[in-house]
Amino acid sequence: MPNAPKTSRTPPADSPPTLPVVSSTRSPLSAAADDTPARLIDVQSVAARFLAEAAPAAAAATSLVPLETSAHRLSTTRAAAYLHNGWKPQRQKLLDAMIAGNVADSRIRRFCTCGDAAQVEVHEETGRLRIRTGGCNDRCCIVCGRRRALLVEAALNGLLCTRPVHAYTFATLTIAGKPNVPLADSVSRLYDGFRDLRRLKLWKKNVHGGIAVCEIKWSDRANAWHPHLHLLMDARYVEQAAISDHWRAVTGDSFRVDLRRVRGNQRAASYLSKYVTKPISNTCLGTAPLAAEAVAALKGRRLAFCFGAWYGTPLSKLAESDEVPDEAPELWRPVAALQDLLTAADGGDEWARSLVRDLPHRQRSDSGPAG
Repeated sequence: MPNAPKTSRTPPADSPPTLPVVSSTRSPLSAAADDTPARLIDVQSVAARFLAEAAPAAAAATSLVPLETSAHRLSTTRAAAYLHNGWKPQRQKLLDAMIAGNVADSRIRRFCTCGDAAQVEVHEETGRLRIRTGGCNDRCCIVCGRRRALLVEAALNGLLCTRPVHAYTFATLTIAGKPNVPLADSVSRLYDGFRDLRRLKLWKKNVHGGIAVCEIKWSDRANAWHPHLHLLMDARYVEQAAISDHWRAVTGDSFRVDLRRVRGNQRAASYLSKYVTKPISNTCLGTAPLAAEAVAALKGRRLAFCFGAWYGTPLSKLAESDEVPDEAPELWRPVAALQDLLTAADGGDEWARSLVRDLPHRQRSDSGPAG
C-alpha cells in the first residue's frame, strides 16, 4: 500500500515565512538569534504563525470574558494568575482592606483586573520579549510595584555611576512604636521628623542628596506600628551616634538609626528599589483592621521621593509618581495577548510554549522577595 502523501499547513498569504523546525528544548527566539541577524523578522514569523493557527483555538477555550461585574472579586483569568500567582493570599487581604476602607470602586476594579489585558511584545532592535501588563498602577500591587522598581533601579544605576562608590550611604530612620497610636499619626511624625532633620547644619554640611522610600511594619510584640524611611544618600561619612542624637532631637523620642556605607553601586540600586515594590509589609496583613489601617494611612502620601541635589532629576520624577511610564513604546511590537499565549501553551502548542519560556521572569510577583 503506497504511503499517504504528507500534508502541510499553509500559512495565510500575508503571513511572513515560518521559522525552521527547532528543538522543543530551545526557543525559536534563541534559534533565530543564531541563524540570522534579522532576529526581529523571525520573532514576527513565530508571532504571525501563532496568531494564524494557535490563537483562534486558544480564544475558543479561554475564559477571557469580562469579570462577572463584581468589582470586589479578584480576576481568575489565566493571564492574571500567571502574573499574580506569587502573592494571592496577600492580594486578597489587601482587596478586603480596600473594601473595608471604602476605597473608590474605580480603584478596586483596576486592582481586581490587573493583568487581564496583558500583551506580549518584542523589542524591534534586540528581540527581547516583555509583558506589557496594562496594570492597575496601584501602590499596593506587587506586580505594578515590581515594574516601577525595575525602572527606579535602572535610573538609580545611571545616577550612581557618576560618583565614586564610597560616596554613598544607606540609612534607615525609624519612629518609635507606641501602642494605641494610629499609623497615620506615626507616618506624619516620620515625614515631619525627616523634614526637620534635613534643615539641621549637620545634615546640610554632609549630605548632598538622595532618595527616600517609606515602609511600614506592625510589631505584634510591641503591639505598635513601626514606620520607617529607607535612604540612599550621596554623603560624607557621619558618625551614626551623631545622626541618632539629631533624630531624637527632631522627633522627641526616636533614636533608632542605621547607617552603612555602600559596597557596590549595583547592589545599592537593587537593595533600595526593592522597597518600592511593596510599601506595606506582610506584618501589616495579619488582621483585616490592620490591613485596612495601613491602606488608609498611605493614601495621598509620597511613598518614594528625592531630596537635596537629587530632587528634580529623572529619578525624582519617576519615584514620586504612582504611574509606571512605558519604556520607549515606539520600539516594541505586539506578539500576542498573554491570555491567548498561555492558553495555547497549556494546550501543548510548541510555539506558545517556547515564547512563554522566553518571557521575563522578573515581571511576575513570584520572582523574588518583595520586602
